[in-house]
Amino acid sequence: MGICVLSVPGPIVPSTNPGCRLTGEREGLAGDSRGSVATPLPPVMSTTVHPSASGIPALCTHLRRAFRKGAHAAELLTYTPDVIDMVCPGPPETIYERAVRAEHAITAAVEAMEPPRDAIMGTLLCLRPRTMGVALDRRRAQAARAAGVTTETFRRERQHEQVIVLDLALRLGIPRTA
Repeated sequence: MGICVLSVPGPIVPSTNPGCRLTGEREGLAGDSRGSVATPLPPVMSTTVHPSASGIPALCTHLRRAFRKGAHAAELLTYTPDVIDMVCPGPPETIYERAVRAEHAITAAVEAMEPPRDAIMGTLLCLRPRTMGVALDRRRAQAARAAGVTTETFRRERQHEQVIVLDLALRLGIPRTA
């Protein structure tokens, strides 16, 4: 596990240390200029799609994983980088630029959905106001109310959560793996 500098002068350059993420060009202690205690960062999650994972079903799986923390660029980078790779694959852009493009693509696709699907996906992916930091079970309950069903029915029945995630995946297009 690496220990990284959180703020460094100059441009942000991805670190070559696999334990560092979202860092500057130097590795060292995490903290600020006042000398706070160094804290190790957790290891970076893989940014490559599993070889057997391909197409729309895989994208649906990764989008559902994104429900846990949301679909903002920082959350995608930290928790579900496979979504970035599937929505905005490979070079020449940096992973950071692709994360921002993936967030914008997901947001645009959600906004293009018909009501109440737009509100449901916006809530589940923390794209709506006051949803970031709300527990997933509470967001699922809000989404179920928007769909007019119970939370259990919303998750279990094919015409609800699963179909809405499929709709979003299809709107994002057939993903290409990196």
